[in-house]
Amino acid sequence: MNKQSVLFSKFLHTPAKARLAFFEIACRLAKCKKTHTIAEDLVLPAALDLVSTMIGESAAQKLKVVPLSSNTICRRINKISDDINDQLVAKMRGNEFSLPLDEATTSASNKDAYLICCVRFIDNDNNIVEDLIFCKPILTNCRAHELFALLNNFFQENNLEWKYCVCLCADGARALSGRFGGLRTLVQGVAVKAKWTHCLIRREALASQQLSGDLNEVLEVVVKAVNFIKARPLKARFFQRLCDELGAEQSNLLFYCNARWLSKGKALSRVYELRNEIFIFLKEENRALATTFEDEVFLTQLAYVCDIFAKLNQLNILLQGI
Repeated sequence: MNKQSVLFSKFLHTPAKARLAFFEIACRLAKCKKTHTIAEDLVLPAALDLVSTMIGESAAQKLKVVPLSSNTICRRINKISDDINDQLVAKMRGNEFSLPLDEATTSASNKDAYLICCVRFIDNDNNIVEDLIFCKPILTNCRAHELFALLNNFFQENNLEWKYCVCLCADGARALSGRFGGLRTLVQGVAVKAKWTHCLIRREALASQQLSGDLNEVLEVVVKAVNFIKARPLKARFFQRLCDELGAEQSNLLFYCNARWLSKGKALSRVYELRNEIFIFLKEENRALATTFEDEVFLTQLAYVCDIFAKLNQLNILLQGI
């Protein structure tokens, strides 16, 4: 009997409750993004200790039949993923749907590119369904034909018909929204009823980048102050100690990153919370920016900008359904 036959035989003789248990554990590990080895190295031993102490050794012995090796957990997560995909695709068949698309890169050093595709439709029970259907790596150029090939291959593999696609939504990138050679044009060539819409969140984000002269100066002052404190580890430690001594609720500032859509609002709010501590620190460092943080007009404008971006962040979160 070969190794696969032995594993299959063990699986058949595993109790149904044990099989359900390791599927649930695999699902939890996938949701919390933990390594697969943690199930066998930590979860199972901890469960054995807990059950043997609280219930008895005989009950703990029943847990040992639950297979929780790294390879087993990996296979169970893949099976769960495939089952979720099959359920979603089955609901899509025969129903008109829209496809929000986006092309994104990872923050790692290799900067891998991915095509992210979601779906929105009304199922047979009149429930609105919004879900991710795939996130595929872009191995070649990020051109319209390569992006359409990824999308079309998914449709063919899952027996989906383009005639049910009635809407396509993406940002203003040329590869996605080009009227003559973009993904938009290629999709509309096979999905006659598909309409094109520009992502509302992208338009709102672009609009929020245009500030008046006075408010833009406020943002520049904030960025200079944060960079002066955070750019040097020694000064960052001194500032943290100052905040602790003054009893501030927060002790660290946040960097402003233009690539992260919640960054600007959070960075501004943190600066406003620590405005007194920043003034004291800059004054001790003999920085000219210290006088700015005691100016009532500047602080009023800073509070106003914080309120603006707090509302924008709240709107973005609501639009994304987070």
